[in-house]
Amino acid sequence: MQEEFKLNTTFKYKFRPRFSDIDRYGIAHHSRYFYWFEEARFYWLNKALKLSIEEQLELYAPISNLSAEYKKPIVFEQDYIILCHVTVGDFKPTIKFDYKIMDISEDTLFSLGYTEHVFTNSKGELLFEIPEYLIEYFKSLIIKESRD
Repeated sequence: MQEEFKLNTTFKYKFRPRFSDIDRYGIAHHSRYFYWFEEARFYWLNKALKLSIEEQLELYAPISNLSAEYKKPIVFEQDYIILCHVTVGDFKPTIKFDYKIMDISEDTLFSLGYTEHVFTNSKGELLFEIPEYLIEYFKSLIIKESRD
């Protein structure tokens, strides 16, 4: 049996909506929010965990639950930031990302959302423990954060 492991960390991801993200009403289409959430997740996997693209593609963590609340419309040619809180563990083999889309000064909230992911093997079978190599990555991240 795997020992209990838990990670709580927060990061920021900056983005700028493209013209193709904007609908005929001049605001971001609702589907784009999940795309930006995904970009933020891959940014974290690449930068914080330093997983290669190959490792990211071998990581099976399908979304089991997701949500987005729209507070204010996102418009073209403005920069935004996603404040993302990551939680791993909590007595189950999941990883959860909580998102807040804010303006660059972090004064105005545009959206809240989350995605929760389970871990599976390459056959799509649910894992009941977090893969050991991921726990090692997460532990190294905790050590790094405690030094900063």
